[in-house]
Amino acid sequence: MQERRTQKRVNMNGRLNVDFSSQDNPDLIKRGLLMNISNGGMYIRTVAALKKGALISASLNADDLGKVIPVQGWVVRSVSNGLAIEFSDADQRGIHELMSPAFP
Repeated sequence: MQERRTQKRVNMNGRLNVDFSSQDNPDLIKRGLLMNISNGGMYIRTVAALKKGALISASLNADDLGKVIPVQGWVVRSVSNGLAIEFSDADQRGIHELMSPAFP
């Protein structure tokens, strides 16, 4: 099977907590762990079920950087243990910091 990804992906191994909500229900905050990230998207391990195409707002809790990185995106894949998100808007500087080899 040919790789379809065009951007470098960094394995985060669940080191960051992610709080997120869908546009349909913004007051219901769901939680997950950031498993990997690229400039274009991320994969969150979570039991929260969202439909493909759902718009989410998320906060990547980067305690080691002393900040929370805001992102928005679309669910492009939803499975029983996680969600693949394609960014529509993201703090690219914060994402670059997460992807840096210097990130603990």
